[in-house]
Amino acid sequence: IHTISHEIGHALGFLHTHTRADRDQYIWIKFSNIQNGLSSNFMRTSQGKNYNYGLPYDYGSVMHYGKKAFTGSVDLTPILEYFRFTSNSGLTIVPRIPLYEDTMGSGTGPSFIDLLMMNTHYRCLEIY
Repeated sequence: IHTISHEIGHALGFLHTHTRADRDQYIWIKFSNIQNGLSSNFMRTSQGKNYNYGLPYDYGSVMHYGKKAFTGSVDLTPILEYFRFTSNSGLTIVPRIPLYEDTMGSGTGPSFIDLLMMNTHYRCLEIY
C-alpha cells in the first residue's frame, strides 16, 4: 500500500518530502552511502518547485524515503553498532532528531499532513 500511495502522490504532482528546500533543518543526506548514479533522488528542490503550503516537515509522509533508501551495499556495521547507539553508518537519510529514524518511509498510506497538503493543493478545503 505504501508504494502505491507514494506513486499516486507523484501522479497527483507531489515531490519527495526529503527534497524540500528546508529539508536540511530536519535531515542529513549521506551522499557517500547512496548507490552510484542515484543521488539525483536526494537533490534538494526549490521552494517554488516543491511548495509545502507552510505545513510542517513530515517524517511520516508517504512521499518520504526511508533511512536506507538506495544504499550502496549491505553493511553489517549498523547491526553491530546498534547497541552502542552511536552509528548511522550505511544510512542515506539521517534525521536530526533520532526519534524519527524509523518513522521515515515506514507508513502504510498517506499521513494526516499528506492528506492536508493534497486537500490544500486541490482547494478541497475552500468553502464556496
